[in-house]
Amino acid sequence: MTINFWTHYGFLDERVAVQQLSVQTLFDLLQKHGVYQSNEFWKMILRGVIRPLFDEIQFSKLQYTKQQQSKKSITSTCKMTFLLFTDLVISQIQQMQPCLNDLIDIYIQLILQTQDHISILCLQSLKKMIQNVGQSLTEDNWNLLIEQIQHLLSQCSPTELFEAFNLDEDFQKPLDELLKEEIRPKKFSFKINAQECSSKQQIQEKCLEILEVQVTQFQNQITSQNKQLILQLFQEQYQKCKRFNTNIYMRYFLEQWAVQWNFVKRSSQEFDDLENNNTTQSKQLSFINVEFLAAKVIVQLSNDPLAFIEQLIQRFLDAYNGFSQPLHRQDSLNGNLEQLRHLESQIVISRLQLLFMETVFPQLKQNLKSKVVSKWLIQLLKAGLNVSGVENKEYNKVLVNLLEEIINCENNVF
Repeated sequence: MTINFWTHYGFLDERVAVQQLSVQTLFDLLQKHGVYQSNEFWKMILRGVIRPLFDEIQFSKLQYTKQQQSKKSITSTCKMTFLLFTDLVISQIQQMQPCLNDLIDIYIQLILQTQDHISILCLQSLKKMIQNVGQSLTEDNWNLLIEQIQHLLSQCSPTELFEAFNLDEDFQKPLDELLKEEIRPKKFSFKINAQECSSKQQIQEKCLEILEVQVTQFQNQITSQNKQLILQLFQEQYQKCKRFNTNIYMRYFLEQWAVQWNFVKRSSQEFDDLENNNTTQSKQLSFINVEFLAAKVIVQLSNDPLAFIEQLIQRFLDAYNGFSQPLHRQDSLNGNLEQLRHLESQIVISRLQLLFMETVFPQLKQNLKSKVVSKWLIQLLKAGLNVSGVENKEYNKVLVNLLEEIINCENNVF
């Protein structure tokens, strides 16, 4: 009770130094004396101290939304609190292990309640914990974690963006077909909360990063049933994100609208500096990171990786085709769309080159005797010839070496 009273009034004090001293002292005490405490003590700390502490963060954020100085102080204290708590769990894992399910539940509830940058800090903290103490998780812990991540992916999905295809018939047409004629500007009034979608977009990415840690660092501790569930989740995310990412025409209008929406609503934006890399002011609506994170895990987990790699090959070839120089005037809508596709294709090609070197080429190397593999490698080589601006010497070297291995194998046969 004393600790709870202390941290409560420490947060009510607007002075940054008082807030941070209160939090720092709390975690110093827990680090120093926690090793001697029982499991019941840690359960009490999680439910009676840590959870109320997070509630105070939420309350303070809402109370001081319009005070810039208070925003900065809460931002600083919030980051500090999650960092200290993460370090506490990692260092005291032996004592806290029986409480891990309680910890997961607290984090999931907090994420669902906030669905903003505090959620991102929660997920970053959870990811770091798993990276460092995943070997201490039981099968029951893993089952709960996967179940809750699946729940988050469902509850925090930017569905409005994924369903935007239905808002206009032209959104469902290939861009090349639209570019055959002069595209006239359109005005849309999207009933989509840009800030909310941006936050959900980031939550989805962080959730998948946690699943990736599970299947890459602790694959032997996860049941085959859970592996299949994780694979299914990544496959679903890949298909949704790829469809969204490749619809340049729809994204152009969504991004134009989102910039205007954020400008009008700028006064209500809350704590957009909690994480510099995750700003709601981004002018681009894209799920590129999620698409390629999902692709990496699918190649690793799939029982038939070649079937999926065929989709990646086509994505590669489409990106090379889209990298061609714009033909229309830059001051026209057609020209803007071509320019957007050109820039997007450059990003996709770079990301695919890295993905292929890390994950895809090792799979192809194991299947060099397959005719379809040699066909794919030749297609990639031809597509990349004489294309400036996207060269990757290491990628080209690996690609050529694989082709040379195929030629050597064929020569040895004869």
